Amino acid sequence: MYHTIITCMAYGQILRTDIKASNPELQKITFSRIGARLWNEIPRNLRELSRKSFKARIKNELLSMLDKENAFLQIHEIIHKLKSFN
Repeated sequence: MYHTIITCMAYGQILRTDIKASNPELQKITFSRIGARLWNEIPRNLRELSRKSFKARIKNELLSMLDKENAFLQIHEIIHKLKSFN
């Protein structure tokens, strides 16, 4: 499905741009959506750390999580495990 948007008028003619409609299923797996979901699952006490402390702590926690699993983790598994951080 495409939407036509009038973008500007040049020399008395209307220029139109066709924009493809976005797919809601693809939107769910975009970086911005996944990043927001991950951030919201991090416990508040971790989010309130200084940037330097937060980066060090989250890096160690995530690497430890992946090391224990010894495999690829799906995003929903990571989100579930983030809930248990303290």
